Amino acid sequence: MNEKCSVGIQPETKYYSRVAIEDGGSLKVDRQQKEEIGRLENGHLEFDPYAHGNQKNATSFWGVVVHLFIVAASPTMMNLPETFESVGYVIGFFGCVATVIFYATCMHTIVSIDYILCKKLQRSSMSYAEIVYYSFLTGPQPFRRLANAAKMVAYANFLCVWAGGNAVYVLMVSENVKFIYDSIYNADVSLREVMIYASIPLVLLCWIPNLRLLVVCSSVANVVNTACIATILYVCVTDLPSLEHRVAVGKFSGVPLFLGTVLITVNGTGIIMPLKNQLEDPRKFASKFGVLNVSYVPVAILYAFFGLLCYVKYGSNISDNVVLNMPESYPGLGTVFIGMYALSIIFFYPLVSYVPFDIIWNDFLKVRMESKNAFTRTLCNYACKTATAMSSIVLAYLVPDITLFLSLTGTVGTSLDSIIFPAVAELLVRGSDETYGAKFSMGVKNVVYILLGVILCCAGLWDSLLTIIR
Repeated sequence: MNEKCSVGIQPETKYYSRVAIEDGGSLKVDRQQKEEIGRLENGHLEFDPYAHGNQKNATSFWGVVVHLFIVAASPTMMNLPETFESVGYVIGFFGCVATVIFYATCMHTIVSIDYILCKKLQRSSMSYAEIVYYSFLTGPQPFRRLANAAKMVAYANFLCVWAGGNAVYVLMVSENVKFIYDSIYNADVSLREVMIYASIPLVLLCWIPNLRLLVVCSSVANVVNTACIATILYVCVTDLPSLEHRVAVGKFSGVPLFLGTVLITVNGTGIIMPLKNQLEDPRKFASKFGVLNVSYVPVAILYAFFGLLCYVKYGSNISDNVVLNMPESYPGLGTVFIGMYALSIIFFYPLVSYVPFDIIWNDFLKVRMESKNAFTRTLCNYACKTATAMSSIVLAYLVPDITLFLSLTGTVGTSLDSIIFPAVAELLVRGSDETYGAKFSMGVKNVVYILLGVILCCAGLWDSLLTIIR
């Protein structure tokens, strides 16, 4: 909701409005952009975005912390221990901690840029795509014409990340079901065949129209997922072998897959802004002891010890999905455990599929459906849900390789929306407001981040291409 104020005009606000709306020169903006920038004329230094939010359905501090922690402890965490074999337990342990802290730093940047832009535009909140859009639109003149393109890239990348991540869930369900079927019937059924049958409940659950029912499904999945993580840690701690026969420092070629797995597991960029906007006091989201730090410190510790203990326990015999190693310790209960975990992912899938559906429907299709009758709108709504759910299933069917999706989605997709875009946004938004010393240090930091993101993208893309060739 935009709040109108009648006192004072920010000097930098007046500059943005005057330059962005001028018709001459090389700058070209459409009418909507002119109207948005024109709102800056009413801005003032005293406007506080956090004082104008909708607190009707606000969430408590610990409620947001728990939600963010649950998202970070997603099913892809089961793929993390296998990467320790490639990089070694030393790099794996400290790499998990460093990567999660680095990711949290990038999320701090996004939240700070959101505050600056909301203050200038007199808005209480923004979505991630809007932050990217207005960062370009209110930045230096040569970048303003790229605002729409940057927003569409942010949307496309976000949808690709979700599609790739969901493909990992499809593959994990299929692998678990295949393991159970092969164990019971002493067979070797095709993974793709299992995937076809598994797609039926996955798609049908995505048809659930009520978001509250999806939350119930997610709650069941989270309980089972938490129980599975605790069980695996207990099994690994029991009769833990020594580190003597485990690799301390592995090969450099395994780093892209390792980083991609950590990033895609911890990635919650799409829900960071919605969670911040729902918080009772948004000021506590990115403070020193705020939601981000309180959530991601235990997440970093969990990743490090979970990967380390599982790798030390199973060594070179570890599966790309560590759940499949459970029957080695408990042959009878292991099969039941695998089935429970497959069921938890099935219940988790419709909620994670709802996020890309919500973007496609509300941001692109809903306006076009307003002139249609109720039956047509409902039919298109379910068609969109089906297409969203099936996109990941088709990806998994075409390339049934978890490693590929972890490397490609984690390194290429996540590094773009979690590392490169936040760094570019801070350069564009804060570049003209900082003093020389602060501007220099901020510029160096963000240039380094951008280079790291580009290197990670290239390394992940190269590793994925090699996987496809193999």
